[in-house]
Amino acid sequence: MLLRLITLSFLAGVALASCDPAVGVAISNKTNADKKIRVHYPKGVLLPDGRQYSYDSIWTYPDNNRYGLYHMLPTTLSDTSARVYEFVLKAGYTAEIESMHFGTRPNYGKTIIIDNTDTIQLKRHGKDFCKTPFSAIGGMWTHVIRDK
Repeated sequence: MLLRLITLSFLAGVALASCDPAVGVAISNKTNADKKIRVHYPKGVLLPDGRQYSYDSIWTYPDNNRYGLYHMLPTTLSDTSARVYEFVLKAGYTAEIESMHFGTRPNYGKTIIIDNTDTIQLKRHGKDFCKTPFSAIGGMWTHVIRDK
């Protein structure tokens, strides 16, 4: 009986971990205009290493269809030595700029520049990014771009 419970718990954990990333960082464009996004990773911070994340392209999806159609968006600038990449985020879309499995926190310290005017940084206790769900393990850190 105990062996069955342990096996069931293990299989449930594997199933949950395989569905969604444990940690994610996203930028959501809730404006009516496309936005140019530049992401800087400081030294000592790991680069995106998820199965679909690299400097060549990034996953985006319409805000009203999170689990529906994903679009692979090419980056417009890719500089691995400077640890920078950039892309254009369409109005009404969200881009996941980092995704990791079996993690408990994102790579803090990355700086995001929006349209060469707004600069935000992912910090441990920063207010630029909102974490959902609010739990100790994992979650999605999201910054929402809104019209001013």
